[in-house]
Amino acid sequence: MRIAPLSLLISASFFASTVFAQDTTTVNRIESEINTKQTEYTRSTTMLGKYLKEENQLQTQLELLITRSTQLDKEKNQALDAMNDMYRRLIDNPSLDITSAQSRYQKAVVDQEQNKNDISMQLAAIASHLKDIEQIRADKHALQNTIESLKVQYTTARVERLRNEFTREGTFEVDHTINCKRTETLAACEQSGQQIELKKATKRFLDQIFENLTEKRLVEPKRDMAGAQVQTLSSHVIKSAFSGQGDYNVNLSVTMRGDVNSSRLCHLLSVNNSFCLEYGTPLANTYQPAYSTTFSDSQLTFSYNGDNRAATVVAKTVNKKPKVVAENKKDQLV
Repeated sequence: MRIAPLSLLISASFFASTVFAQDTTTVNRIESEINTKQTEYTRSTTMLGKYLKEENQLQTQLELLITRSTQLDKEKNQALDAMNDMYRRLIDNPSLDITSAQSRYQKAVVDQEQNKNDISMQLAAIASHLKDIEQIRADKHALQNTIESLKVQYTTARVERLRNEFTREGTFEVDHTINCKRTETLAACEQSGQQIELKKATKRFLDQIFENLTEKRLVEPKRDMAGAQVQTLSSHVIKSAFSGQGDYNVNLSVTMRGDVNSSRLCHLLSVNNSFCLEYGTPLANTYQPAYSTTFSDSQLTFSYNGDNRAATVVAKTVNKKPKVVAENKKDQLV
């Protein structure tokens, strides 16, 4: 059997889906919220630093007022002693002018009272500032908790998006022409050709899944660790015909869906395995990739034995959720 070289084209619209767009929108929205909260957190940190600096300045001013209070007490006592001395001298000399002594004492009393008021106002300012600092710290702590919660949501959304991207589903048509050997039956020629086309389509389907991953750059280097596979959900012969020269042409509709070991998604995204616990056992560090080369569904069973034979395949239609047409028994592959 001679088959022409394989050529497989899958329209990009095959991977377009509202679900995937919603996944990316969710991830982007959460990421935007994280950035907004991070900005608020940075602003709170700056404000806290400013208030702490101002509180330190207020404490320094308070210490100066307390120090001045001691000096003013000393000045008041000295002024009082001087005034008392002038009063004693006034007894022997009624014409003695004691105005300066009185003024000095009066000023000392006023200065001391003013300093006491300044200390009271300073203490009130410090108390108010400390209250503001406590509120800023509380707000900052709340922001930090919110950011951590958003980061968990963000990672969860990334894992879910990757899982959905790996499990995409689509239907496309393939055409191939086979030049059958004279020594083989037409049924054998037909079945072999369809098997080869499905294997080739499966590989290309998987390549397209990886090519269209949102986080391709992060995941692609770990491709062998993904355990990604493709399930052939259905294959339906739309039309087929033999030519007079022994060529057999068949138009095949294939519905496929990607599959992945979901417990390995966290490894692919380099996130903590706890985000994948609901999907199953996390990836072990000693895991070695092992891919099955057998693809099965209710209509078709075949194994890949390294056959290099190929055929011309051209993608015609692609649908996200195709309506699979019930097959007649004669169209089923054995």
